[in-house]
Amino acid sequence: MPISFDAIPIDIRVPGQYIEIDPSAAARAEPGVPVRVLLLGQKLTAGTAEAGAPVRVFDARAAEPLVGRGSMLHRMILSYRAIDARSEMWAIPLADDGAGVAATKTLTIGGTVAAAGTLALYLGGERVRIAVPAGQAAATTASAIAAAITADAMIPFTAAAVGAVVTLTARHKGELGQALDVRASFYDGEALPPGMTLAIANGTAGSGNPDISDALAAMGDTWYTDIICPYTDGASLTALEAECASRFGPLIAKDAHAYTARAGTAAQLSAAGAARNSPHLTTWGFYQAASPLEGWAAAGAAHAVASAKQDPAVPVTALTIPAGGAGGLLPPAAADRFTQEEQNALLYDGISTWTVDPAGRAVLSRTITGYQQTALGAEDPAYLQIETMKMIAWYRYTLRARIAARFGRHKLANDGDRFGAGQRVATPKIIMGEILAHYREGETRGILSDFRAFKADSFVERDETDRTRVNALLRPRFVGQMFVFAARVQFLH
Repeated sequence: MPISFDAIPIDIRVPGQYIEIDPSAAARAEPGVPVRVLLLGQKLTAGTAEAGAPVRVFDARAAEPLVGRGSMLHRMILSYRAIDARSEMWAIPLADDGAGVAATKTLTIGGTVAAAGTLALYLGGERVRIAVPAGQAAATTASAIAAAITADAMIPFTAAAVGAVVTLTARHKGELGQALDVRASFYDGEALPPGMTLAIANGTAGSGNPDISDALAAMGDTWYTDIICPYTDGASLTALEAECASRFGPLIAKDAHAYTARAGTAAQLSAAGAARNSPHLTTWGFYQAASPLEGWAAAGAAHAVASAKQDPAVPVTALTIPAGGAGGLLPPAAADRFTQEEQNALLYDGISTWTVDPAGRAVLSRTITGYQQTALGAEDPAYLQIETMKMIAWYRYTLRARIAARFGRHKLANDGDRFGAGQRVATPKIIMGEILAHYREGETRGILSDFRAFKADSFVERDETDRTRVNALLRPRFVGQMFVFAARVQFLH
């Protein structure tokens, strides 16, 4: 009975004991989908990394000289690494748009300080504290505020004082500067010094986000599984969704999921979410978050990535975002949080939701995609769950790897042909057997379900025209996620 060999020539006559090693049957456990995270965001001019080119990021400390301490991208990396410290990470630093405008805000100091106190300012979630002696002039307080801000590179503003007014200018040009939160006092026990007044006002509106088209082109053929983009303008999201949709196609099959965050009232967020319809984009919505939106996009993505890496079927929910330490994020104040009714409406319009725990930390509530309807406008929940997208990516990747490993360099024959057991020959029935074995392993892992139905509904056949090709119709059933438990209690006396 002839046996197929790869490395031992069939015509060798030199005496010897020749044994080749074939690993194709050794690895039976399915590999996990390789994770490669990509962050898009603005750098400071002091950053040494080339704008528009991918750069590997090992940790936030190593990233600091590359993108500039306190830059948008640096803060995104800090927030991501505070949750997921091990996934492979890359970044494409972006320069400010030359036509962009940096947002400004003003702090106007007033009143007469009756007793010494400590002013706690929160600027984009970063706290700065200023000692204010009794009777100190407003202009002196303003100068102290500007000096304290200037001394802290992590604050996303620069500051200048003229008289009793401090003008804050966002470090980066663009719309995200407009969304940066500025407030006095956040935690219990913090208050303005007695007699002091503070008026916070918006100045120049930020505008002009960087064009991400060159950054997307710079991705090339590299497979990035998860992309974090802070920009929510229509041009950026359309380009990002198109890139992810292209990579999702069968000829590329390099599934990529994108994450962002946006601000607005519940009505504004619902309208923005309803205007999009991509299964490849997850958006978290906030009314007025104390920490920057780009940080929320990075932190939420970190939880989603880490969860899917462990198990793509486990719900991305009940995951806490740290409020303190490097990369920590302050959640919206109690008055700025969405009600349950508003959250429910947002979840019908493609916006992911969050809650706040008793310790004052944001917690991911339900993480969904932006997909809501078919191309014909019919309501469709097929791609609603981010877990569904991650399970699809897992199934396709592991099945492709299984078929490539099992049937690489195989001949193709018909079912029923008689050939030796040692021959490297595949038939539709043999291939189907491997597909079923793969499915059974996915079922054991709790990702796939209903093996019998899959077996009954799926089949493999040899192409009638191209006899080197095998076609398969596969109908996998993915497990669901438990988000709602409902019970009707009928009590008896």
